[in-house]
Amino acid sequence: MNVKKRTAPKKRVSTEKRNSRFVMFLRRIFFTIFVIALLVGALYFFVLPSIVNRDTDDKNIVIVSDRLDVPSKYIYFAHISSSGQKSTVLRIDSEQSVEVPGGYGEYPLQSMYQLLLIDKKEKQFMTAAYSQLFGIPVDTIVAVADPLDEIEGSEFSAFFFSSFIKQLGQVNLDSVGTLLYLHYRTKEVTSLSAKNLADVASYQHEFSTVSSEVSQYCSVAVINATGENGVARKVGDVIENSGAVVVRVDDIPQVQEQTKIFYGEEPVNCIKLVENILGIFPQRPEVLPLAELEDAQQYRAKVVVIVGK
Repeated sequence: MNVKKRTAPKKRVSTEKRNSRFVMFLRRIFFTIFVIALLVGALYFFVLPSIVNRDTDDKNIVIVSDRLDVPSKYIYFAHISSSGQKSTVLRIDSEQSVEVPGGYGEYPLQSMYQLLLIDKKEKQFMTAAYSQLFGIPVDTIVAVADPLDEIEGSEFSAFFFSSFIKQLGQVNLDSVGTLLYLHYRTKEVTSLSAKNLADVASYQHEFSTVSSEVSQYCSVAVINATGENGVARKVGDVIENSGAVVVRVDDIPQVQEQTKIFYGEEPVNCIKLVENILGIFPQRPEVLPLAELEDAQQYRAKVVVIVGK
């Protein structure tokens, strides 16, 4: 008589093996998460602060909302000091109408970023538009995912960190680094408020980004070669608001198509000032050594800006 072999024990062994493998799999996942958490913690608390604190340049950053469906009450203009002093953040009423640079006409300030974004304007054009609008050189623009309401001084750091996390979740890496930079640099903040552009003008001296050493040596001449009146004075005013010294504003009859910036390097390197000036033009100017400018001595300046069309 044939007797069938029992298979139940084998099933129990197979189930136990599967359970054991599942437990090992979970352990590996938890271990991986633990290691990642340690690495992220080390990055956040030790590596990133040292990188941020190594930055020796003052910066002006405009913070806007990229929300089209919900209007923002404000936009923010942040001056980040590299000297260890408190950062300064200016809150600006965004419901006011402004003349958008570039021939767009009047729009609410809160719509300016979206307008330029829809028109597919590059970052160079955007920073130049805000620089011209506020009369203050802007280094970069950062867009956040939430509408911008009133934020108090003690809330800025947490707000920027929250925005940083949201940008990571949306796989939007354009502003991630700047948001984390703002998070670290706004732990101590002086808050200011402006209802309109006239109020912004009264704060312009608060947002200079050129060091005293560079401003004393790297004097600037602004020469208008557009054929239009008043261009050199307008550009010169924005450059002066960066902390630079403008020693000459003039016009020449020869119309030049492209803006060119000539600078001298010794004994102080003026390239940092030049980089600051670059951001106020919609199209990036050509940068050349001062030695290549014909009759450069007549301008009596270490940086000569020939403003073209």
